Amino acid sequence: MASIPRTGVVRSGLKLGIAAVIVILLAPFAANLGHIFGAIPNLFGSERHERVQPPVLKSLQDLAEYHAASANLQTVVEVSHDASYLPSFIQGDDTRFLAVGSVDASVDFSQLASTAIQVSPDGKAVTVTLPAPTYAAPHLDLDNSQVLSRERGLVDRVGGLFTSDPTNDQPLYQLSDQALRDAATKTDLIERAKTNTTGMLTGMLRGLGYQNVTVKFVEPAAP
Repeated sequence: MASIPRTGVVRSGLKLGIAAVIVILLAPFAANLGHIFGAIPNLFGSERHERVQPPVLKSLQDLAEYHAASANLQTVVEVSHDASYLPSFIQGDDTRFLAVGSVDASVDFSQLASTAIQVSPDGKAVTVTLPAPTYAAPHLDLDNSQVLSRERGLVDRVGGLFTSDPTNDQPLYQLSDQALRDAATKTDLIERAKTNTTGMLTGMLRGLGYQNVTVKFVEPAAP
């Protein structure tokens, strides 16, 4: 019976043994290489950055003009027309008028730029810069305003018999508007408007997740 050659089996066993020794020798280096490659930054990777425009800016611009406070006022105005050389009972007109109305203080949001909203790097605080409140046009309440007295000279009374509108109260109304505006400047209307605006924005922005809210008002430049 012929014997089977064992040369191939010996060579295969020898190759496997050498491979096992190489693996055992290189194992510590392979672990270190993993740390080394892990420390090298990925040149082909990407990072995500988000910049979200605060939604409050668009909301404020949509408001356009925010009426932050209102003052209910009344004042008495008097308009007189006297003749130069005649006594008032002959020619002249003297009217006393009780002007009742209101004046609002408003904040203009329509022209706010993106720089008006400044958010802190951690996204927890926000600062809003606004123009200072200004006085809106007075509103004269004609239903509650009234003429207190009207004295007219003889010439004016006789002349009024021949005209469809013997008394023109338009100048009286214009003077009343100005009187209401002047009266508003003697109140704390502007300060109340600042307080109300700050409260409104603080509630709005905290509802959007901001923890600290600062509202600043820029006074108009001196003429």
